Amino acid sequence: MCRPASRGFVSARAAGAADAKGAAVASWKSLAHQPTFPVGTMLLLTDGTVMCQSGGSKSWWRLTPDLSGSYVNGTWSQLADMHNSRLYYASAVLRDGRVFVAGGEYSDAGSDTDAAEIYDPATNTWTSVGNPGWGAIGDAPACMLDDGRILVGYINDSRTAIYDPVANTWTATGTTGTLSASSSEETWTLLPDGSVMTISCTNHPNAERYVPSTGTWISAGSTPVELVQASSIEIGPALLMPDGRVFCVGATGHTALYSPSGDTTGTGTWTTGPDFPADSQNRLLKAKDAPGALLPNGRVLCAVGPAGDAAGDWPSPTMFFEFDGTNLNRVADPPNANQVIYQGRMLLLPTGEVLYGAQTAALYAYEPDPGPDPSWAPTITSVPTSLGLDGTYTLTGTQLNGLSQAVSYGDDAQMATNYPLVRLIGTYSGKVRYLPTRNHSTMAVATGAAPVSTEFTVPNDLDLGPHELSVVANGIASATVPVTVGLGSGRAQYLVVDTWTPSQDGMVWAYVNGAWRGRGIGQNELVGIAQDLFSADAVDVWWDSTGLVTARGWSSPHWLAHPAALSTPPPLPTPPPLPTPPPLPQQEPAMEEPSQDVVDQLDAAARAAQTAAASPSSVAPPSSGPPEPGTAPAKQPTAAAAPAGAGGSATTHYLVLDHYFSGGPAALWAWDGAAWRAGLVAEPGDEQGVVQVAFAANRVDVWWDSSGSLNVIRSWKYL
Repeated sequence: MCRPASRGFVSARAAGAADAKGAAVASWKSLAHQPTFPVGTMLLLTDGTVMCQSGGSKSWWRLTPDLSGSYVNGTWSQLADMHNSRLYYASAVLRDGRVFVAGGEYSDAGSDTDAAEIYDPATNTWTSVGNPGWGAIGDAPACMLDDGRILVGYINDSRTAIYDPVANTWTATGTTGTLSASSSEETWTLLPDGSVMTISCTNHPNAERYVPSTGTWISAGSTPVELVQASSIEIGPALLMPDGRVFCVGATGHTALYSPSGDTTGTGTWTTGPDFPADSQNRLLKAKDAPGALLPNGRVLCAVGPAGDAAGDWPSPTMFFEFDGTNLNRVADPPNANQVIYQGRMLLLPTGEVLYGAQTAALYAYEPDPGPDPSWAPTITSVPTSLGLDGTYTLTGTQLNGLSQAVSYGDDAQMATNYPLVRLIGTYSGKVRYLPTRNHSTMAVATGAAPVSTEFTVPNDLDLGPHELSVVANGIASATVPVTVGLGSGRAQYLVVDTWTPSQDGMVWAYVNGAWRGRGIGQNELVGIAQDLFSADAVDVWWDSTGLVTARGWSSPHWLAHPAALSTPPPLPTPPPLPTPPPLPQQEPAMEEPSQDVVDQLDAAARAAQTAAASPSSVAPPSSGPPEPGTAPAKQPTAAAAPAGAGGSATTHYLVLDHYFSGGPAALWAWDGAAWRAGLVAEPGDEQGVVQVAFAANRVDVWWDSSGSLNVIRSWKYL
């Protein structure tokens, strides 16, 4: 149904909750930093920030919560523009964290456009993704399926199509996958069995259900009361509740509840819900194109307004109610409730609050009564407890996607939040951060005891040290798990020593995991770095939030398992094209020591590895190639404490020359196949000798004393 692109105030009234007996007690909070643009569609990104469109334009803004996790005290930043403006359109947050938008009743690409595009928060870019081939999407309904694909309707006939964001393809649902009539103005709701339920607006009071496993639309019975306004064919939101029923709000003032059959053929059952009260003219309040949200306490927040039955009579002002499963209870209205009802948008936040905007430069957060049932919460069954900066990890648990899509409007805006967010709270600082999630194993709802998972990435600016980790779904948090955030680590692809300052001090840069890490170096380190790192076969680096902490070069001649068969080492693989180095900093970054817990872990691992070994009279080459080192050596080995000859010997698999301290002695490490042996290289001359002789050799044999400390090394060159 065509509506004005914008509509002015109809009437104004003060916000305030009714004092009726049994009414919910809740409140609205004004954002400390109100937007400078009219707020349209809002979407919750998987890093916990909120993406807000400016009216029906191309522009988008991001709301970031403060360090205590407060959205009320959050701050704004602008995002990249879409390719096309759009107002009243399909939208979804994808399972990989990107954002899908399609269509638009109003757009600079034409009325009821079929243009679709995807936003990538990681790169802040938009990409066009084609269309289903109809020539019009407009304000069509859409719904994310549990496998991550998106079901989209056609406003002009009964056809539907599915967009696959992984394959980037549009596919028609086929002749059996068509509705009984056009899907125009409908509200689609994802059910626990993976099917999608809708009440037909052009064939009311009939309801239908799309079953993905069979690719068909089937009957879902008919509503016991009329929910569709005949003159406008409009309807309100429909929300799956924790008890498994779908609460459907009508544009007529009536409501109904649907209980799914849970199979691929049944129609399910319908019961009549409560009516909204009448206005001063004895007309039932109506939800004619209106938002709704499932609160963490299990109630449904919905919006209605006074209006007649004419197609162009839009409800205004907006009045708020909570449905508690049996009754509709009047609650407070925010100051921006004096708008026409169809301009309203709701978004459920990880805090359990609901943002409400009405296409004005104002946002308010609804704080509901507490009270989620503990059984509704997600649970964590497996997550790594040692996390490194820029690392990606898998979290496994149950009910990570919540019990419902939780936010509903209908054909004009889909803003579901049924995906897991990972939240960290600093144990000592109390700082709150949401870690970006992606690749959720499912987009289903109410998954029960079935194991599900998601991936999350640790940002490189996160504070190091202990944190409490939880997963949040639809505003309900799991129990916390203690984790420790330590140094990030990875294997470098490229190394750059940059002597750019007048003093000839400079920077060492390592390109690893798709990013450059760097730290300042002095003249006394230049020779050692060039000999140590650039002559190594592989270089592993560690970093903190400020940049590179240390780099360790590994000489790993594992092709020497059968040295007699080789005259030259195997060729190194061709590296990928060198990316553009980062811009030079204006000053040297400060080098920080790693946290004490990281140091203690490394020291403990080194001590555990220094076990006694056999002492053969001669050293034979290893029979197979060495493993990758599983644990980095401790940063400061001790000198030999016992005379030579009382330990053991072996052919080393790896040599490490470790410049951990700027200007201090280097540590020489050798891996004997089972344990690390270490000694100090105190003088620069010794250091050069080690690099030029041992690291250039085809084979290095080592001897150690009874304490496990490195004593003698002998290098062999096979010509």
